[in-house]
Amino acid sequence: MTSLKPEQQKRFAILERTCIEGCVIFFMVGIALEEIKRERFYLSKGFNDFPSYCESIGYSRRHCDRLITDAEVIKSLPENLRDTVQDARAARELSKIPPFLRPAVLVEAVKTFAGKVSAAAVRKFTPPPPKSKVGHLMSKPAEAKPIPPKKAPTNAPAARLSGPKDGTGLEVPKEILALWNRSDEAQSLLTYLSAVRGALRKAQDEKDILFAEVDFGDDLAKLNQVYTDVQLARPFAVCPSCNGKLLSKSCVCHGRGFVSEFYWKHNVSEETKKITGRK
Repeated sequence: MTSLKPEQQKRFAILERTCIEGCVIFFMVGIALEEIKRERFYLSKGFNDFPSYCESIGYSRRHCDRLITDAEVIKSLPENLRDTVQDARAARELSKIPPFLRPAVLVEAVKTFAGKVSAAAVRKFTPPPPKSKVGHLMSKPAEAKPIPPKKAPTNAPAARLSGPKDGTGLEVPKEILALWNRSDEAQSLLTYLSAVRGALRKAQDEKDILFAEVDFGDDLAKLNQVYTDVQLARPFAVCPSCNGKLLSKSCVCHGRGFVSEFYWKHNVSEETKKITGRK
């Protein structure tokens, strides 16, 4: 058994209490476990290794390592974003994203969900990985044979599956579903733009000499404008003029069958919204 100095013993007691009593606060537990492991405080209690100590306080080694990793992910975030991560599952989703993109994903998620960010929200705003350049060289997996659908009784009414709804609660017409479902492409661009803005703001705040010749004010203003423009590509409401069916480039939707959130809020009259029953 290794003896600790009085100040170390006091610190160890605080860390251990955090691990045992604060299990719902995963970030604090992960930080506490990391310090116990790093400083090898567990030796003072007669444990020869960290896994044995973990088991003594009710955790498995795997769970402890996971909590430590989650805490490291949260520590890597800007302080103003750390409190937005709702739970360990959200932190685990963030760990799958390149560090430079994590703040941007959180910023986008917070804008949409207005509060704590869940694992599902992180996944929603995570850009897809780049396509492999050697994808054509890789063998394709064997295609599973399609299972023929069961035939419904002839006297049974045909079931109608409801499709996705727009931001006003109206079902999206099948004619524009393919284009509507490309919303993630616009969101990926917004996430990357947010990441670039965040990196430039950080360089500006830290007075990073690498960016000495960069005009932060002008560049950030341009990026803000690009971000605002790209938002217009994200579907929000089925077009109030053609209802997503009479696709024409001369329509207010430019032939897309839908309009952006900006257009819906600022260009569609309250009278039209009232008549159509859409908000």
